[in-house]
Amino acid sequence: MTSFVPQQFEQDMGQGLGMSQGQGQGFGQGQGVPQHLQQLHQLGQQQPFQSLLQQFGRHQGGQAQTQPQGQPQPQAQPQAQYFVAYATAVQAPIAAFPGIEAAMTLVVNGRQVRLPHPSQFVIERVLSAFHHGQFVRVAYDDRMMVKGIEIEASRPVQ
Repeated sequence: MTSFVPQQFEQDMGQGLGMSQGQGQGFGQGQGVPQHLQQLHQLGQQQPFQSLLQQFGRHQGGQAQTQPQGQPQPQAQPQAQYFVAYATAVQAPIAAFPGIEAAMTLVVNGRQVRLPHPSQFVIERVLSAFHHGQFVRVAYDDRMMVKGIEIEASRPVQ
């Protein structure tokens, strides 16, 4: 009697479940996590939230200043372009529970911008800002990944 499940399907399923074996993109022990997000995560635990965006290049014409830490930086890709805009909502903030990476998605200009590995402090601060009617300003790149966040009490008149 033959199995109803084709072997190819089993292989595909095995690959699809690869995240549980640590092959998922960026879900392991820090591999695949962009360096600036590791820095953002560390900053969120050390510094007041207001200064996060300044750390990520708003005053250098939008270019983030990252120092290589022993890993060679890919040279082939073009220089990333950064945008700054106000977030209008938080989509699915997932708190950091043991064994589960935190993740947060913000809605900026009608598009979803991801912050893959926020600290618990960053999540709580952003949720608190929305709850209290403050403004969350987000710097993000062309791949819709968050580069920095700033909380403002009032939005400047344009």
